[in-house]
Amino acid sequence: MARAEPPAAANREIIDDVLETSPAATSFLDARAAWWLACAVLLLLALIVALPALDRIPLDAHEIFVAQSTREMSTRGDWLVPYFNGVPRLNKPPMNYWLTGLVAGAAGALPDVAPAHARLVSVFAGIGLLGCTLALGAALFDRLTAVIAGGLLVSSAGFFSFTHDARPDMLYACFTSAMLWAGIRVLRAPPDDPPRLVGSIGVLWFAFACATLTKGPHLPALALVGLLVHAALRARGLRGPWRALRPWPGLAIVAVPTLAWWGWLRVRVDPATLGDSQLAGSLLTPAWSRLGDPYYLYRPLELLLPWLPLIGMALAGIGLMRAARRDTGWLWWPMLIAVIGLSFGKQYRYFYLLPLMVPLVLVFARAIAVVIGATLRPWPRQWVQLALLLQGLLAVACAGWVLVASGRIAYLTPPILSVVLGGLGAWLLWRALKSRDDGTPAARGLAIIAAMAVFTALIWPGAALTGVLWSRERFDAQQIVERAADEVRAGRPLVTLGVSPSLYVYATNRRVRALDDAAQVRALARDALDFVLVARSDRLPELGPPLVISELARARRGSRDDVLVRVQMTGP
Repeated sequence: MARAEPPAAANREIIDDVLETSPAATSFLDARAAWWLACAVLLLLALIVALPALDRIPLDAHEIFVAQSTREMSTRGDWLVPYFNGVPRLNKPPMNYWLTGLVAGAAGALPDVAPAHARLVSVFAGIGLLGCTLALGAALFDRLTAVIAGGLLVSSAGFFSFTHDARPDMLYACFTSAMLWAGIRVLRAPPDDPPRLVGSIGVLWFAFACATLTKGPHLPALALVGLLVHAALRARGLRGPWRALRPWPGLAIVAVPTLAWWGWLRVRVDPATLGDSQLAGSLLTPAWSRLGDPYYLYRPLELLLPWLPLIGMALAGIGLMRAARRDTGWLWWPMLIAVIGLSFGKQYRYFYLLPLMVPLVLVFARAIAVVIGATLRPWPRQWVQLALLLQGLLAVACAGWVLVASGRIAYLTPPILSVVLGGLGAWLLWRALKSRDDGTPAARGLAIIAAMAVFTALIWPGAALTGVLWSRERFDAQQIVERAADEVRAGRPLVTLGVSPSLYVYATNRRVRALDDAAQVRALARDALDFVLVARSDRLPELGPPLVISELARARRGSRDDVLVRVQMTGP
């Protein structure tokens, strides 16, 4: 006969289970209309965060690769081989260029591509990221968790920054998140219900293909391996989950577009050049010396600024409450496998984990929802109150920093209006939710967190409209770039010496030659007689007689300056 468990221990176990599974959702969100209203508010906040100043912030060199490559593909009439500065660009697949061209074409701008056209792709991807967050949060947990995760997402620095960035990272995150949502839906379904899941399986593999054509298969593959690991642990075997994913037709869905494009690229581009490029996986060779580096365990939290106090509370909840961990394996296994895989990479970038931002916010949102809904457990309420207080103070400090950094606090300006509207919106939402307060900590906590999310989100437009979150160097560089473009329109050739030509290629929409040394500058002067040159300030002393150098503009770049000069030959 099995030994009976002591009554005290058994009761303690039952009490713990009851306490940790006390309702986390409020009656307010149980209503269908209230749920869709919450989703609409989050969508509105996402647009308010993402849309301002898309055309006012100068493109940086990485964004210009997207905008100018789209221009050149349109001009050439070749949408399969990306080109930049007249030569094939073999760093990224073309999905981001295609969608940028679609946006610019819908606006009637092609072959021109404005900054807003390139960045709108990231805005749409950010909206898709929000949709995946809400759908996955509601399916895995409850509506309260989904709403909290959505609020964390749209008010975060990562969402604001990468919806204002034309690079493919946000698009990559959107497709990877869609793949995760579909994969979790398939793997959690009963094994005897496959017809209903045909659409989800199609979404899974189609999103995988789109992600591969955006930035490569590595992150989607790592995330999918994580899902399979968790599903295999739950099913006590890999065979069932593997068959549920329908891998062979799925891999065919992935292979048809990706291999077709890759084959066309091999026909059009020198195989030797292609073999040494990023498209051929030059950055995917493992660097075994990186093993043990904890970079990806903490640095990606930068994406969730300024929510660190609540994240600290969430981490405590994950450690102390089983309900905060329940069903989160679907989220943290993909993150764990991705962290391990990225840790062997040659380059470390915190935003490489952006494709897994949805699992990241959902893990923390689940813990927050459980903690604020723990009505019976002897959870130290002072911890929750302290975390909320620190979070509020940090939000106010961020607003103050934006005001001070903008240098305009004496009259109505975008930062002041942003902070005032943020405070008003937060107060109105808090009052609306407070009027539906059912007396539970979950309801009160939701009201406070929702108000802080609105306030934080509405700070970002003021920061965008003043540009305080971007380096001053970017705006200074724009001035020298515009002056260089004026010189080119006046008929003078433009070249660079020790400076990347990327900014100038986009500004002039012409090929810009990068010279290696002063001898090439003198040779060009003998042929062109009168041209303009952009060089690092420490390279200018190399340009001695018989060249006459006239400075036209200067911009600070790091510890040195970029200098635009007019070059003329006065003698042999």
